[in-house]
Amino acid sequence: MTSKEMEDRSRSLLNRAKKLRRGFIIEGDDLIFVRDILFPNHPRLVEKTGPGIAGFEVRWNPDHAFPNYALYAIRIDGTAAEFSYKKCSRPNNIPQHAARAFREAVDEQIRAFKAQHPMIDWKIYHVDHYGAGPRSFLMLVRAFFEETGESVEEWPKLGSAFANYHYKYAALRPILAEEHLRRRKKEMP
Repeated sequence: MTSKEMEDRSRSLLNRAKKLRRGFIIEGDDLIFVRDILFPNHPRLVEKTGPGIAGFEVRWNPDHAFPNYALYAIRIDGTAAEFSYKKCSRPNNIPQHAARAFREAVDEQIRAFKAQHPMIDWKIYHVDHYGAGPRSFLMLVRAFFEETGESVEEWPKLGSAFANYHYKYAALRPILAEEHLRRRKKEMP
């Protein structure tokens, strides 16, 4: 889906609220679009996700310079975070499929790390990215694009370049699988 298509579909959600003169819970195909395509591309995904996402809504936001309807991520703790569909549809954000491809590109490094730690029970532990920042895997992907100046649109051609970057900069550690999955859920809903 192109940036323009994402923006057009998002605008249609907001326009529907204007016509209804009320907000609504996003459901059905619209939920799939917001949850799986739009929201995961937000540049501050971890912050917007908070403890986890329960759903999405269109709500009235009187705090805007020009009060209007806006998209909200509803967190599992009951709080809500407004998010910009424009920030989610900009081409410099990391698409989920690119992040998955980059994970596959470094799979050999992850297997090598596990082999260096034969005393760890890898059935209950996972490999975690950490470091200054903290430097999660997605932060490392974003840093790769920022520091190399490569275009996000070129991600299919960059697997080996990212693997080299990962080898140089990734800090890995064992972490309990339960904790790792909780952290990743916050990072990518």
